Amino acid sequence: MSISLINNGEKLGEFKTFWEEEIKKIQEQEVFEVRPGETYESHLMGGQFQFCVKLKSYLVFHIRGLQEVLGYENKEFDLDFIFFSDLIHPDHKFHFFSFYKTIFKIHMIPQFTGYENISFSFKVMLKHKDGRYLKFFAQSVATMVAEDGGYAGGFFNLMNVDGMADSYNFGWDISGEKEVVKAFKGRMKKEMSSLLTKRESDVLRYLKDGYSSKMIAQELGIAKNTVDNYRSQMLKKTSTGNTAQLISMAQKNGWI
Repeated sequence: MSISLINNGEKLGEFKTFWEEEIKKIQEQEVFEVRPGETYESHLMGGQFQFCVKLKSYLVFHIRGLQEVLGYENKEFDLDFIFFSDLIHPDHKFHFFSFYKTIFKIHMIPQFTGYENISFSFKVMLKHKDGRYLKFFAQSVATMVAEDGGYAGGFFNLMNVDGMADSYNFGWDISGEKEVVKAFKGRMKKEMSSLLTKRESDVLRYLKDGYSSKMIAQELGIAKNTVDNYRSQMLKKTSTGNTAQLISMAQKNGWI
């Protein structure tokens, strides 16, 4: 499921450049040493909001652009990362939590240092206060490093990209220290492997080999409608739009 998210057109290219500049400003002004809610003056692009989060405490601070983009006041965010997670589209929740859980697990491995050189990107849909789900391209950099060199927290920058795509499946990417990236991808693969049941995996293997629902039903001794239901469930679980996308994701993650 590790896919390229950066090459998404001129708008995202501008966002990436702006984001890199913002990171430098925050690091220079040591924003992570100030009290929650304190900010500095700088320009936000339209459709963009940002915040910082501490990994262990889930403390959110330095929130900017939230009301303009999603309609919520900072106090509604409640300085809690759990609020942000509640806004995630139901079809993206499993993937997002697997992604964030993997970040936390890697953080717990003492020998992995160099988190200051790690960056993450992901695509996700978030709920506006009026009930609509909006599409976002997000980038996060590990700007807070623990004494042992592990990841302690980071800066999130999200850009609304509603006008760039009709469908929007959850996706992620990671770049930085080679050993950390390798470990992250391995653990993410393991985390995602629990998404499908054994029977769903059986059906998926037959789909990969070009079997029709009727043929799969005969092979497994179940009704064709049951096979179709398994297929629908897998599409929903993986946030994929069709069988080809489902098979591609399964192969990338080593499920089949």
